[in-house]
Amino acid sequence: MSTKGVSLASNVAAVADQPAVAWSGGRAALVIEATTYPTTVGLQMQSVSGKWVAVSTTNITADGVYAFDVPAGQVRLHLTGGTASALYANLVSVPYNG
Repeated sequence: MSTKGVSLASNVAAVADQPAVAWSGGRAALVIEATTYPTTVGLQMQSVSGKWVAVSTTNITADGVYAFDVPAGQVRLHLTGGTASALYANLVSVPYNG
């Protein structure tokens, strides 16, 4: 079985939007953990016009796995307010057939 995924954050200790990465599109699981979460953590994608938009209105405040359908394109982790520490996040492909 092959698994595809991208790293969105690795040991982040700051509050800033993380660098964008290319996503091939489809069902995805955001696997995230941190010692401390900033006020706002969300998954964003870049629109056709170049604007960054929320993939979901879900504000992530705890370690976990969050599922999304994400079109192909650039994605990033959006962090604002407060302080992040030891934040790690990966976006992993989830097959539609199970």
